[in-house]
Amino acid sequence: MRIPSRRPTNDHRSWGGCGNGDGYVDGDGYGYGDGCLQGCSEHRFRSLHLLASRTFLALILAVLSAIFPVGPLAARQAIAKAPNDQLGRLSRVGEGYKNLRDEFVRLEERIVDTRKKIAQSELNIANGSQAMTVLNNQAQQIQNSLSPPGGGGTRPGQPGPGGNARNNQLQNQLIALNNQLLQVTAQVRQERLRATELGADLNRSLQQQLKLRQQGYKQQDEYWSVGDQFGRLSKEELESVVAELDRQLQDDPDNPGALCVRGIAMRRLGKVNEAESDLTRVVKMEEPIQVVALAARGELYYALGKEKEGKADLAKATTLTKKKSDPRLLLYRGWILCGQQRFDQAEIELTKALRLGSVDSEAHRLLALIGVYFDGAGQPPVSAKETLEHATRAKQLTKGADWLTLEALAAAQFVAGDEAAAIETAKKAVELTDGEIKARCEERLSFYESGRRPLASWPDVFRLELPQ
Repeated sequence: MRIPSRRPTNDHRSWGGCGNGDGYVDGDGYGYGDGCLQGCSEHRFRSLHLLASRTFLALILAVLSAIFPVGPLAARQAIAKAPNDQLGRLSRVGEGYKNLRDEFVRLEERIVDTRKKIAQSELNIANGSQAMTVLNNQAQQIQNSLSPPGGGGTRPGQPGPGGNARNNQLQNQLIALNNQLLQVTAQVRQERLRATELGADLNRSLQQQLKLRQQGYKQQDEYWSVGDQFGRLSKEELESVVAELDRQLQDDPDNPGALCVRGIAMRRLGKVNEAESDLTRVVKMEEPIQVVALAARGELYYALGKEKEGKADLAKATTLTKKKSDPRLLLYRGWILCGQQRFDQAEIELTKALRLGSVDSEAHRLLALIGVYFDGAGQPPVSAKETLEHATRAKQLTKGADWLTLEALAAAQFVAGDEAAAIETAKKAVELTDGEIKARCEERLSFYESGRRPLASWPDVFRLELPQ
């Protein structure tokens, strides 16, 4: 397969040749090979005629595509309606985590092997040092056994009978021992160099392992970012998400990120036992994502009316984040406080989450909803101006591609008195959805079109309950 050049040149071969050479034109109008190099008017006319014809055809197709969405345009619209390519993102996160895990396992095996080699090297050094001591002692004994000059010969300074032969034998033994000592000393020196290299390799591996662990923690956070904490997905979409997570967990049953997100999805589906089981497994793993699992399980307990258990989970999560606050925990606390109609405290928690970053779009959206639906006495925790600002900022952060955020913006616009803008925003939310979610958005659009305010029962975030 050949890749066309997209850079036009003065030579009309770049637009497709003319048939007088070996060039040819692909379906996009880009030429290859050795087209004609002649600069004649005939060839220029043919090139211009071809270009004009194709330009006219492209205009016709563009008009038809606008009237009857087919081909690439329809594909783009289908993608836009998908909830942020949820399954695709989830699959990519899972693949990324799997690659990190596999590399971590290989590195762990290497670390274990290196430690074994270091232990063996240290043993070799100890044995070599012991052998050197023995050889030194033996050499000293032989040295002491040599007959001194004048040791009993007929003349002073002459060895006794047989002394020369015995001394020669001892000298040979001493030479052999010294050679062994030199050899063992060299081996010990070499072994110490090897141990040093192995130690450096071990340190590099440990540093790399630490880096991989940190990357794994980030990948766990990516799992949470593609979860459905606030009900963006339909039941059918949630079931598809669970099926994908089931597939990932077959390969790695202890994947904390996949377990946490599956627990959240099960909660959205109303499968209480499965949700609690998955989240509890993550809590017991004591990974950094444990904080999110505690917060999600706490919210589940509040929805079940188990306030004591929910309060305990949030308290434990808060303890775990004393040194470094987690904006996701603050987001969950704000969510639960909204469900309890404690809007003043919810506003404080969500504002804190905004200061820490990473959950800005959700925090802005929830703050906007507080401003829209607050009906208590006294000063609202979020003013009318702030309500619209929060909703607008949430839309900007999600690039207008999140129907749930658009839903909040439409409500804020309607309450602010801009009913026309609310209707247009609600229509965009409808365009981004289908199925049961589309029906919900259409119902809310009909309210705005008939001039009715958003209902206090609309925001799911204010109802700590499970789907029926």
